[in-house]
Amino acid sequence: MVTLTGLRADYEFSPDADFVSGGTGRVYKGVVKNSKSAKIKNGKEVAVKVLYRDLTHETINIKREQDTSDFKINHPNLLEIYDFIEVKGIYHTISEWLDGEILSERLTRLNQANKKLTEDEIQSVLLSVLTGLTALHERQPKIVHRDVKPSNIMMCTDGTVKLLDFGIAKSLDNAKSTRTGLGTVIGSLAYAPPEQVKGEVNKISPASDIYSLGIMLYELFVGDVPFEGTEFELMKMQVSKSVPEHPVIPKKYQVFINRATAKAQEKRFKDAGDFLNFAKVYEDKMYVSLYGRTLSLKDTIYGLGGVSTLLLLFTFWVFSRSQNPSVSPKENAEAAAAVIEPPVNEPAVPVLISGDSLVRDKKWDKALVSYANQFSMEKDTAVLSKIIMCVDSLSLKN
Repeated sequence: MVTLTGLRADYEFSPDADFVSGGTGRVYKGVVKNSKSAKIKNGKEVAVKVLYRDLTHETINIKREQDTSDFKINHPNLLEIYDFIEVKGIYHTISEWLDGEILSERLTRLNQANKKLTEDEIQSVLLSVLTGLTALHERQPKIVHRDVKPSNIMMCTDGTVKLLDFGIAKSLDNAKSTRTGLGTVIGSLAYAPPEQVKGEVNKISPASDIYSLGIMLYELFVGDVPFEGTEFELMKMQVSKSVPEHPVIPKKYQVFINRATAKAQEKRFKDAGDFLNFAKVYEDKMYVSLYGRTLSLKDTIYGLGGVSTLLLLFTFWVFSRSQNPSVSPKENAEAAAAVIEPPVNEPAVPVLISGDSLVRDKKWDKALVSYANQFSMEKDTAVLSKIIMCVDSLSLKN
């Protein structure tokens, strides 16, 4: 057994035990001994990555590993790193131990069985990675991962998705206006953005991670990356060729991919938070969920037909009732609300149509303004909200 003394704890592992070979080192399972931090308990399993000796010949590789241990970011979608320890010229990175399957290995296994991830699984991966990247991109100074790809994503057994390997992550606080030179590419060529391929270090930004994520999103649906070939051919395509559209990719995801993989950085999402916000707005515009249940296209057509019919009947009913002067407009609305009141304990939020809420922050939809003016219900938002609050969000599956 080998005992390593770190800043946050001591760690113990056996170099003769089974290990997993990664891109920058061998990973062993270890255990915490003599914890010096309340967040790390004695007996906790950890991952001990031993850097390959040939990598340690370059001081830049050592510095990159050491820098990642200094980030000190604790986020559910990011691998938590505890310590960086050197013992007699051998370098160790200590991080949390994860049980699960690397995404690239799952894709290989599924491809061999002629299967693919489901759309729900892909959505989970996308949102989890975006959430993790947001924590990096919003940190001050910002951190760019620079190697987003399936082999750096863990599908944990508890359902959590984690972004791994910050070995080439870069704090923009330390960015220099220099070039590594064409042909010296940091990261994986199949996922590398144009500025990374061209060695334009000064142009590396959170949008660089977005490009890599867009390439990966394409791969999750199609089963292969969009560009393949020799190293030179890959570099040329990443710089000048647009990612092709593919019939198996649902429309909304194709929209995401097209923008994420734009060759010009200013045309991409500027960072993960921008991507998340766009996805939310796009969902509001294109999707409909009835009481929180995602609908299939067939169910949605039926559902929207039912809602449309309901609104038409309500309009006709209110109009006919308005002709009777003995009944007040408010009584009309209350009666209608009683007829179509949402089920008990179901969420009640505004109906969304093409992204425009009929009632959102007391701003009326044009059609609703007309109704409000006609029946003098403009101030009675509570009653009118009960009438239209039958659907909770927009979500129409492609």
